[in-house]
Amino acid sequence: MQKHIFILWLQGFDKAPFLVRKCLASWIEKNPSWKVICLDNDSLEDYINDDIKAFNLADKAITYAAKSDFVRICLLKKYGGLWVDATTYCTIPLDDWLENYIKSGFFSFSYKTTPKGQPDRLISSWFLYGEKYNLIVDAWYQAALIYFKTIKTIGAPTPVVSLERWNQGDKEGHYFWFHYLFGDLCKVDSNFPNEWGRVPKISEAGPHFLQRSGMLNGMTKEVKNHIDTKKSPVYKLSYRYNQNDYTPQCSLHYLLEPNLSFINIANTIYQVRDIFPNLRFIHIGKCGGTSLLMAFKDQGIKLQYLHLTKPEFNPEHQYIIWIRNPLRRFVSAYNFSAALISFNTSGLDINKLTIENSLAPARIRHKMMHGHSFESEYEELVTYFQTANNLAESLSHIDQSIRAKAFRLMNYPLEHISKGIGWYLTNGEFIKNHNKNILFVGKVETINADMERLSIILNIPSGAKIEKIRENNQSLSSYLSPLAVNNLLSFYQETDYKAIRELYACGWIDEKTFQSYWEP
Repeated sequence: MQKHIFILWLQGFDKAPFLVRKCLASWIEKNPSWKVICLDNDSLEDYINDDIKAFNLADKAITYAAKSDFVRICLLKKYGGLWVDATTYCTIPLDDWLENYIKSGFFSFSYKTTPKGQPDRLISSWFLYGEKYNLIVDAWYQAALIYFKTIKTIGAPTPVVSLERWNQGDKEGHYFWFHYLFGDLCKVDSNFPNEWGRVPKISEAGPHFLQRSGMLNGMTKEVKNHIDTKKSPVYKLSYRYNQNDYTPQCSLHYLLEPNLSFINIANTIYQVRDIFPNLRFIHIGKCGGTSLLMAFKDQGIKLQYLHLTKPEFNPEHQYIIWIRNPLRRFVSAYNFSAALISFNTSGLDINKLTIENSLAPARIRHKMMHGHSFESEYEELVTYFQTANNLAESLSHIDQSIRAKAFRLMNYPLEHISKGIGWYLTNGEFIKNHNKNILFVGKVETINADMERLSIILNIPSGAKIEKIRENNQSLSSYLSPLAVNNLLSFYQETDYKAIRELYACGWIDEKTFQSYWEP
C-alpha cells in the first residue's frame, strides 16, 4: 500500500469547524503507520502546481467542492495513496481492513441504491484509494482534463441531481460532475468497466448511516449499536449543522465525544442540573477523574468534561485540572489496561454492567461482544511486557527489537499510557498561554482536601469524601526500579514534566509537590 492520506481544508485546519478537526484527529490517532498530509489553499501548489496550470484553474469559475474534486484526482494520479474528505471520520484503522479491498490498486465505496431509489452515480468520491499508474485513476484524470478544457463553470453550490441534463449534453455547472465523468467512462471506455468490476464493493450506506438517521437526533439503540460495534470503518459526516442542537444526547456527540458509561448510569440515579455552563473539567486519564465526576453527580451537578480529546481553548470557559505524580500515573495506566485484558467476564450480564461490577463497563462490554477489550496489537504489547516496571526498563533494553516494542506501547496513540499530563496540556503550553482561565488545579495525592477547597470556590456543599471508583482489585505490581524510574523521567521529560514545570512556575503546585513528582 502507498501509505499516505491526503486531507484538505482550503481555509486551513486551524480555521476549520470543530467536526472537521475531530475527523482529522481520528485519522491521525487510528493510523500511526500512515502519513497524514494536511493540505490547504496555500500548500496545494507545492503538490500539484503543474496540474493547476494544465487544467487552467485560474480561468475557471469553480466551487470549493468542485476544486476539491479536482485536487483529489490530481493527487492520486501524481502520488497515489488515499484521499479522504475532511468530514470523514475514521472508526477502524486502515491497516485492519483496507488491504483486502485494494488488490486492483483502486477502491471507493459504491452506490447500489439511494433513499430515493436508483443512484445517479456509481461511486462515492469522499474516500478514494488509488495507486500511481492505476488504469481507473489515469482514465478519470484524463476525462477531467478534457472536461476542464471545454467547460468554464465547474461545480454548483448545492448537490442537486442533474444526470438527465448531463446525458442530454448540458455539461456546465454540475455538482456531481466528477461522479458523472466516472459513469461516462464505464459506458465508453472498453477497459474501464472491467477494471471497476475487479474492485470489491462496499456500499456507502454504512458510512452514511449517521447522516441518514440524523446526526443531531437523540441516541437510539440502533445508532449506539452501529457505533459501538464499528459496523462501518468510516462515517461520512457534515459540518453544516446547528451548533445549538449539538448536545450530549445526540448521535453525533456520542461518536465525536463518547461519554463514559458511568455518566449514563449516574444520570439514571441523580437529577442532574448544569449550573456551571462555562466550566470545563480537563479529565486526564488515571488522575481520579471518574471519582470526581461522580462526586459532582452526587450533588446533582453535571460537570462538562474533556476526556481522551485535547482541550480546545475557549476564552469564555474556565478550566479545572486534576493531576498526579507522572510515574504513578504511568503505573496506573499500564495496570488498568493489563487488568482489563485479563478481566474474567464469566457470570456477568452484558446488559447490567456497572462501575461496581466491572472495571470499565464500555471496555468489558466490548470484550464480551468481540473477545478483546482493546485493539489486538495493544493487547499483545501489554501482555508481552507483563508489568509496568518491565515496560519502563525495556525503554533502554540492549535488544533493539524489545526497545522498539517498548516505545511502540509507550506511544500507542489511543490509550492512557501515551495520553498523559503533557498530552492534555500540550506540554505545558495550555497552562502558559491560558493561565488566567484556569480556575483550579487539584492533585490525586490530596484529592479530598482539594475537593473541599474547590467546593468553597464553587459555592457548593462541602464535606463529601471522594470514594475511589473502578478500583483495580487485581494483584498487579506497582514497583518501579531505579532503572525504570530513570527511563520514565527521560521519556516524559519534554511532555508530562514540562507541563509539571509550568504548573509549578504558575503557582498551581507547591515546591514539595513538585519535588515529590520526580520520585515514585
